[in-house]
Amino acid sequence: MFFLIAIQVSFLYFQAGIGKLKVTEWANGTASYYWLNDHVFGANETILSNIGFILKSAFLVTLMTWGSIAIELFLGLNIFFSSRTVRMVAFATGIVFHLIIALNFGLISFLFAMVASLLLYLIP
Repeated sequence: MFFLIAIQVSFLYFQAGIGKLKVTEWANGTASYYWLNDHVFGANETILSNIGFILKSAFLVTLMTWGSIAIELFLGLNIFFSSRTVRMVAFATGIVFHLIIALNFGLISFLFAMVASLLLYLIP
């Protein structure tokens, strides 16, 4: 049963990473800028005032955008890694990744759902 969950979570992350490459803003590295500045879904003014320096740097925005894709692909490919160390790094990376998403976009329930998924996926 846990193997089926692992396959599903692996596919979820891998598809999320690959799917972003089909969107122009993700492929050119500007998606994070647009999502964080979106007036409906984006970060609130307090967060924007604290991360504004990141959003003013093309390099940092590109790094953040492509970093999201890289993390999703790394998490998706973890089904092929048997090393406990790699899985623990992936688990910690996934928690930090989703915590940042929760703090920036207010998606607290999504954080809990994804941490639970990562527990079932990465912790034997």
